[in-house]
Amino acid sequence: MRIKVLSLVVLFSIFSCGGELSKEQREMLKTGMRTNKVRRVTPAQLTEAAFRQGGLIAKEIQDNDPNLTDAAFRASIGKSYGARVYLLRTSDALLDGTDQKLLEAYTSVTDASDLKDNVQKIGTDTLLYTLPVTFERPDGSSVFSHALAIRMATKSIINSLPKKY
Repeated sequence: MRIKVLSLVVLFSIFSCGGELSKEQREMLKTGMRTNKVRRVTPAQLTEAAFRQGGLIAKEIQDNDPNLTDAAFRASIGKSYGARVYLLRTSDALLDGTDQKLLEAYTSVTDASDLKDNVQKIGTDTLLYTLPVTFERPDGSSVFSHALAIRMATKSIINSLPKKY
């Protein structure tokens, strides 16, 4: 809302001064207006887009750091996508309520081979994508080890959607 008001104030001040906008300034103004355009996105579309975006980030991380040992790399990938990427481990004592509940759900499963990626809504403006990481025991059963967590702003997910929505 502030951006809209600010862009209108700038626009009015430019026109009131009698000046003309250069081609670059007009293009920047149009881009700003398109970014602030109200778009209707259903919860299902938002969830689908969060799965897609989270899966894309997780794949890029796993392709370059399969053991998930490079925290700086995870942070840089997260920053490039406008997300926060971290690991959820049972040994972490300082987890918030949602992270703690997710860990409890993942660890309560007896056969971790059934675990899938997940998206949770956190508050009104954040989505959390989690990808469980498992290891296989010698008897063939799978056990939950930790989860890759990716917190994404709802706005960035909506902006990543194709313009047809």
